[in-house]
Amino acid sequence: MKRMKSKDVTVTKIVYRFAPLVVSIIWIISYIFHFYPSAAHPSQYTLINPERLHIPIMLISIMFFSVIFFPYKFINHGVFCWLFGLVWIIDGGMLIPFLIHLLGYVFLYRQGFFNKGKKIKLLIGVLIIIAAIASQARFPEINMLSGIFNFSCCSAVLILFYFILHPEVQTIKMKRQEMILELPPGFTEKDAVILRRILCGSKYEVIAKEEDMALSTLKKHVRRMFDLLQVNDRTDFLAMYANHRIIVEKNIPVQPNIEIDTPV
Repeated sequence: MKRMKSKDVTVTKIVYRFAPLVVSIIWIISYIFHFYPSAAHPSQYTLINPERLHIPIMLISIMFFSVIFFPYKFINHGVFCWLFGLVWIIDGGMLIPFLIHLLGYVFLYRQGFFNKGKKIKLLIGVLIIIAAIASQARFPEINMLSGIFNFSCCSAVLILFYFILHPEVQTIKMKRQEMILELPPGFTEKDAVILRRILCGSKYEVIAKEEDMALSTLKKHVRRMFDLLQVNDRTDFLAMYANHRIIVEKNIPVQPNIEIDTPV
């Protein structure tokens, strides 16, 4: 059974914090090259042109500070990558924005967005991508057949990767099911029970009633536990430990060395 190490949590948090920043840098640089060195597309056909470039820059700044302070709110990461990738596709982008758009789905999946109505949501997503690609027909210099071929090939490669790596994905899922959150010293078995109920989806009102606690007292207590576990809130806790079994770290008492007098 596997335990989450503090080093692994730190590295993961860094990745989640800076992934949208990397995406935004790629996005901004691409737009600059579209309009200045290469003039790939006339600005009158694009949603974001040099006159309106301050809008995405402001949104990116807001998003950057949001993910810095709330690195596990994957809904922010997902919406950011999904939206900017989609806008980039509509404005004539090809494979890079397509992959960034799909990265948004990865974050949304991590948030649990596809736990219900997965097929319908994926179908709507596919239709949105098709509509975004079809909108590129307004650019006179874009060869739509070539663009459709590129998107189709990229999709085929991603599907191929999925089927090739499917056994490994199933193995990872099995390992995740065996993961353990071992609460550090300072936590009690009652704390573990409360956290287990949160993982099961119980509302704070229900937990407070079952534990015979005031709702405000329970919320303060849960907030303290989340601070010790270095998670932002309930959503972050569920995202990090949804597949974990929660146990309390056992303090093994040190046995004193007892000298036994032996007869001489």
